[in-house]
Amino acid sequence: MNAELEARLEKLRADYEEVMGRPFDYFFCPILHKDEKCELCMGHIVPQICNSSKGWVPQRGDIDHFYGSVAEADFSD
Repeated sequence: MNAELEARLEKLRADYEEVMGRPFDYFFCPILHKDEKCELCMGHIVPQICNSSKGWVPQRGDIDHFYGSVAEADFSD
């Protein structure tokens, strides 16, 4: 995992701990509501293909790749 992704993950972990009273173990996915070991990636807030934003958040790779292949493909047309 790259340093920038790890740094953002630590900020999310601290925020989660402040709200929930304990940190998540690996990554709490707000879509699946699960904290489990998984591939993480830099999930773009606006699809990368649009070239309109550099914003990103830590994201589960399986979720990001699924939506990238299903929804973001329409943005390229």
